[in-house]
Amino acid sequence: MKFEIEIFAENLSFARRARGYSQAYMAECLGIARSTYAGYETGKRSPDIKMFAEISKTLFVSADELLGRYDYGTPNLIREAKAEYFVEPEYSVEDYFALPDCVDYELIEGRLIKKNAPNDRHQVIVVQMLMEFYQFVKHKCKKCEVIPAPFCVVLSECNGVVVQPDISVICNRELIQDGVCMGAPDLIVEVVSESTRKYDYHEKYRIYSKYGVREYWVVDMDKEYITVYVLDEGEPPLAVPFTAAVSSQVIRGLSLNLGKLLKEHDEQFSL
Repeated sequence: MKFEIEIFAENLSFARRARGYSQAYMAECLGIARSTYAGYETGKRSPDIKMFAEISKTLFVSADELLGRYDYGTPNLIREAKAEYFVEPEYSVEDYFALPDCVDYELIEGRLIKKNAPNDRHQVIVVQMLMEFYQFVKHKCKKCEVIPAPFCVVLSECNGVVVQPDISVICNRELIQDGVCMGAPDLIVEVVSESTRKYDYHEKYRIYSKYGVREYWVVDMDKEYITVYVLDEGEPPLAVPFTAAVSSQVIRGLSLNLGKLLKEHDEQFSL
């Protein structure tokens, strides 16, 4: 029974993404809370027979497809979606963790990517944001965990994806296993430098969109703005200057003004 639930959860996620639907849209169509629907995709919840039928109807897929009973040699949505999303990794997740210096790399669909050492301004920004996030979760959102790099996030075992975001906000603590996040955080923050600009804006955006990260912030310290991508809603990105407050769309109440934080930090050294 457990194996069948895991198959359903995986196939449900593939079918939804193949249709171009967000989790919020699915929840609205089904008349349930978004958290309830998200539980179906993680395997933490199971729909009853009536809800299962509604899901099948909403996604235009058969019950057999959703349960993995589709090996009839005929085209179907989920098999095609899996073929599009699956890659043959050169290095596996197991290979990655066997490296003596794995924290110096990220694994992007089987390819090892060397991480550059951050400069001092990068680290100041990460620390200022981390402290603000920590105060928020400590007092207003205790279910979430805020973890800075180096910290491994395994986004896909089969496709070989392990990243080390500058900041990860994880609101399902069950994902944290043996010191590693096994699944997509709710919010990821990357602070861009000139050497990582293309990687963070394009490759990381593609990977985070593909593997289920709900929200992605790109902090551009040269241009002094934060770009917010709400990935599970498919909304256009929002660019917010450092001088203005930026708010999370998936973690309600989480907000900060990075320009103000940096000004206060810098002023303590100019006295």
